[in-house]
Amino acid sequence: MFQKTEIMNLGGRVLIIVLLFAFLGVPQLLATEPPFAQFKTDNWVTEQLGKMTLDEKIAQLMTIAVYPNLGIENKNKTLEQIQLYKPGGILVMQGKPVESAKWINDFQEKSQVPLLVAIDGEWGLSMRIDSVMKFPYAQAIGAVQDSTTIYQMGRDFGTQLKMMGIQMNFAPVADVNTNPNNPVINFRAFSENKTDVAKRAWWVAKGMQDAGVIPVAKHFPGHGDTDTDSHKILPFLSHSKARMDSLESFPFRYLSEKGISGMMTAHLNVSSIDNSQTPSSISKKIVTGYLKNEIGYKGFIVTDAMNMKGVKTEKGNAEAEALIAGNDMVEFVPDLQKAIQSVKNAIDEGRLTTAEIDEKCITVLALKRWANLNNYKPADLNNLTSRLNSPYFEVTNRKLIKGSLTVLRNNSVLPVQGLDSLR
Repeated sequence: MFQKTEIMNLGGRVLIIVLLFAFLGVPQLLATEPPFAQFKTDNWVTEQLGKMTLDEKIAQLMTIAVYPNLGIENKNKTLEQIQLYKPGGILVMQGKPVESAKWINDFQEKSQVPLLVAIDGEWGLSMRIDSVMKFPYAQAIGAVQDSTTIYQMGRDFGTQLKMMGIQMNFAPVADVNTNPNNPVINFRAFSENKTDVAKRAWWVAKGMQDAGVIPVAKHFPGHGDTDTDSHKILPFLSHSKARMDSLESFPFRYLSEKGISGMMTAHLNVSSIDNSQTPSSISKKIVTGYLKNEIGYKGFIVTDAMNMKGVKTEKGNAEAEALIAGNDMVEFVPDLQKAIQSVKNAIDEGRLTTAEIDEKCITVLALKRWANLNNYKPADLNNLTSRLNSPYFEVTNRKLIKGSLTVLRNNSVLPVQGLDSLR
């Protein structure tokens, strides 16, 4: 009788706690494992990790930018860094299709471990690569109601990226653009409606994921209501934690539940979550405390670009701070040697452990394994520009354009009637 009463009391207490959490709006940890997670224990991942020195493991957590449009000097400098420091990835900036793909092939040939090649392709390859058809901006996609066509756009993104030898896209933008004066997000966002943003971000991400490309949603915890540009200064968000939960971070929570592979942390000052004025991208309270522990996100986390002025630190050790905060990878590292040393210093100081470095390195290697970089094949350069502009992609593009047509103001003009009597 005593045991039965105790069990009943315990059950009652559990029910009360669950109801209380629901009443208070405390988020439940419903995150789904992303598809690459299954490869964390893969033999190839284990073998690659076992061959690396500490410096090489740290370098796997860094990406550097490459500019095919800047010519041979930039290429040679990049090749030198790849051979000397062995970074985990590269970010492809402006260039032409064949030239850029040739650079990627050459970089992969010289890399000891296959590079994770990324790009900012929010509206497809044309955001960075010229001579390629451009898909509509996210703001136009916000008006498209057909989920199948939006999904197909994401799939087309992935197909084009793979033709180029690119495995990761820093897209979709999952920010809720509630500030019409936002100087940096604006037309890059799907909508000012959080649900519309969340669903469209997932449809695009799912399309890319199904095409074999890693989608990275940005800019967590939400860059939509800022009036300054984090490329130039650290934006300040004064919203309450409740507001951040219910609006800004809503799409990211949704994507976490769906199992998106990657998320990007933004350079923001979010005082309700971390009142130390630390940029969110290097804040342990935000990256580990909020994104990983509270939201329960189980995927890959990468910072926004480290050359942006919104993430400057007094000691110049932002890369180390980013890894301490909980990021797996650091984007656009300006000085690889300095960044690697800053991480080693953090390990010596006891602020970061070699076990944590191993864990992050395993995540990066698992992404590479999921993207089949263990069986790397160079991009086929034959008729590449023509194939990137295939009529197949144009069909999707036209459907999107048709679906995005919106009447903002009518004034009884539409439908057009009585043309014969109009003067």
